[in-house]
Amino acid sequence: MAKKSKAFSELLRLQQGDRIEQREMQRLAKKMRKNPHANNVAGIVANPKGQVKMSAVLEQFAEPYVEPLQEFSEVKGMYRLAIVAWNAALLPESDRPSLLDPVMEIATKGMNHKAKQELKTMVDDMMARKLELFDENKRHIIDFQIKDYGTEYYITVAATLPKSFQPSSEDQPVSI
Repeated sequence: MAKKSKAFSELLRLQQGDRIEQREMQRLAKKMRKNPHANNVAGIVANPKGQVKMSAVLEQFAEPYVEPLQEFSEVKGMYRLAIVAWNAALLPESDRPSLLDPVMEIATKGMNHKAKQELKTMVDDMMARKLELFDENKRHIIDFQIKDYGTEYYITVAATLPKSFQPSSEDQPVSI
């Protein structure tokens, strides 16, 4: 039997990745349609030309917090917390409690005082990381989806676009 070349194997892997990405983007769009705020969304553009992929940004941002985790539910929860911290860091400091306080109340329900403080410290550290390493990125993360593929997780992110964004003919609209 003939061996597949490395280039052919890589091409197959990339094509499979594209199919997964398209399928996950459609799932996220379907999830967003159910959101009561969907009427405020003009549309979704998959991988807008000239813009960084927010899924890659989120993975890089959350990596130090997600990397030691083993359970899928823990990983998913940590990404949720990272998104809250990311979006809070985009707000003026005086407005952050309006986002963080309700989330932290729910997230820390049933925790002892020490665990609550540790979680608050982690969120503060995440916000500092966002401002230090990703300060130029002003995009809000609207929603995300994570899928466990056994050996890796696949993350799809819906995020705002910069006000200066002008879609090109190469951009792929996703219906919501």
